[in-house]
Amino acid sequence: MIDPLEGVQVVELCGDRAGSVAGMLLADLGASVTRVEAESGDLQRPSPLELADPVCWDRAKRRLVVEVLDPVGDPDLAELLGRADIVLVDGGPDRVHGGHLDPERLAAASSRSVVTWLPPYGAHGGYGGLPADALLLSAVSGFATHQPAVTDVPIAPVVPVAENIQGGLAVAASLAALLERRTSGRGQVVTVSGLHAVAALEASVMSMGLDVEKVYRTGRDVRAAPHFRPYRCGDGRWLFLATLIPTLFLKALDVLDAFDVMLIEGVDGEFMNLLDPVRGRQASLVMEAKFATRPREAWLAALHEVGVPAAPVWDRSDWLASEAFAAFGGRRTFEHPVVGTVATPARPLELTDLAVAPGRAGGRADGWWPDRPRAAAADPDAAAGPLSGLRVLDLSTFLAGPFGPTMLADWGADVIKVETPTGDPYRTFTLAYLAVNHAKRSVVVDLHTEEGRDLLGRLVATADVMVDNVRPSARERLGVDLERLDRINPSLVHLNVTAFGIRGPYAERPGFDPVIQALSGLMVASGSDGQPVSTSTPVHDVSAATLVTIGVMAGLWHRAERGLGVRGITSLAAASSLLQCAELTDYAGRPPAATGGVDFLGDSAVHRYYETSDGWIAVAAGDESTARLVRDVLGVEPGDRLRAVTVEEGVAVLRAAGIPAAPVLARDDWGADAHLVANDFAQVITDPVFGRCRVVGSFATFGRSGTAAPNGTLPVQGADTASVRRRLESGRAPWSDGPRS
Repeated sequence: MIDPLEGVQVVELCGDRAGSVAGMLLADLGASVTRVEAESGDLQRPSPLELADPVCWDRAKRRLVVEVLDPVGDPDLAELLGRADIVLVDGGPDRVHGGHLDPERLAAASSRSVVTWLPPYGAHGGYGGLPADALLLSAVSGFATHQPAVTDVPIAPVVPVAENIQGGLAVAASLAALLERRTSGRGQVVTVSGLHAVAALEASVMSMGLDVEKVYRTGRDVRAAPHFRPYRCGDGRWLFLATLIPTLFLKALDVLDAFDVMLIEGVDGEFMNLLDPVRGRQASLVMEAKFATRPREAWLAALHEVGVPAAPVWDRSDWLASEAFAAFGGRRTFEHPVVGTVATPARPLELTDLAVAPGRAGGRADGWWPDRPRAAAADPDAAAGPLSGLRVLDLSTFLAGPFGPTMLADWGADVIKVETPTGDPYRTFTLAYLAVNHAKRSVVVDLHTEEGRDLLGRLVATADVMVDNVRPSARERLGVDLERLDRINPSLVHLNVTAFGIRGPYAERPGFDPVIQALSGLMVASGSDGQPVSTSTPVHDVSAATLVTIGVMAGLWHRAERGLGVRGITSLAAASSLLQCAELTDYAGRPPAATGGVDFLGDSAVHRYYETSDGWIAVAAGDESTARLVRDVLGVEPGDRLRAVTVEEGVAVLRAAGIPAAPVLARDDWGADAHLVANDFAQVITDPVFGRCRVVGSFATFGRSGTAAPNGTLPVQGADTASVRRRLESGRAPWSDGPRS
């Protein structure tokens, strides 16, 4: 593997999880990361003996301790910031604005630095003074009310996946701005908030039609999605059935001898009717009875034989001991100054360079080299996105693959989605497909024909980046074997993402997000051995898509620095190492990782969700002194007092006493919530069938270069095939002539 960011200087001025994770990922890729800590005040963190997480975050970082965070008064800090390519800073607007950590002030001190700010709850609005806390972020963003539940309650996070995704997005966006600097010669302020992370995590489930009365969503009932849920088998052990699309579900029904579920009144043989919560629950009850008749291994063998994605529900120790975990690197060890030898997951992204220099055997002669002037974006202040002019081919399907190129499109890239004649199977879920594929063009290519493979080759020859989720055994058959790609375009940055990677006994298995939730121990940690709990959010899909985006950015940087194309590999399985990095880290004396339960409201009486007379609030005491305040204000049983007041009254009382608290956003209020609106959380996209649809917005904000697609449309299948063919036949490249507006 290569270290593509060797020579990149990073200063980490962060005290919270997301910024620390960002620094960890940059160091993993070879950047020189210096973590700055203050002797008092800002940037103090709990001791590793009290909290396991910093042990994982701090691998491969240098450390600088200063008395105060003032570059004017500390020449070592001033010198460090003066040499920085990337500066990471966190904290809400109330904490950073006007002080030494103000992103604009840091950017003004060094015009070449990319200053990436990671506020917990957005750059604007009324939560700027709250400390970073996964419980509060889930509350104010609506994340808590989109998770499956037995009763209609908000669900507290057990593993802080949103903050980990925020750290990953911050890396991708920082590198995009760093690439743009090669053209403009200028840095800029990049903002990646916790809301950006939730937008990414919830893109496929937070959507609503504005011009239609009803679009089916399965709701929150844990038993309402019969095709995509855990089942207890006859031996008492659990498996997860992951039949996301109709063809896979019908295969599972055949194995179960349960076709009668399609005859339920109101289902009437239509798969999409099972998304109705009432009908879905009826079907689930039928299937529960079927699964209870045989042991788990028998069902798994029968389902795998016909290619149906399903997995046993394991705990984390099972996952760490598995061949699937070992196949993408397992754990590595390093020495920590406080706790000694640490075993931590290997980096979840494998990058290698191509031995042939660009141009020796073909490739794009006018490739997107960020240090070359772009004719279409001569104005360095043009807000076309930092990746304006980048040419991306998206050959992937479902979610983990396509979502990475969608982020690139939002940041200015020109993305052509290559689909088969039957289309991406994920189009079945119209609004979800819309949210994770907008702002692309669609070309239909039949890779089973010589003509189709030739057309793909001509597209590859003029591309900068290609993303696919083709499994190893299918590459040569489809004409996308690695040797052919290298021969056609040796300067290509190529990212492959699959369920289990390209090695080991699982490499050819299909798999969706909850399969990895089941295997990696996340379901057991979120629930228990007796009742595993999945998330409705495709956390591994989004984590893998984030890793794809990081891989593309790091690959482009390596290509620009060293003139070599790059091949990258990641997987849903590897994404577990980003989502549960701290939980999968071990050392002598490590505190036990957190666990949850069914309808989990929080981990203590002073750090949980409480019901009021008209909704729910989050109370988030982060230390013992704040916990005492909660007891002083609310009494020994806080729920008794809070049930008698409104959300507004309860939050006001708590905040006045200095206790972090916030309302829990109701499930259907995300489109109009004042805080989310102030932070541009949503956007409206037009679908050719459903009309206007509200989906989540962008995944980063670039202060100078902007984003390219504040509004988008669904790429109608094959809509751009004819125009792309005409351009190729006329000798022109099949890409846009200028930046998108």
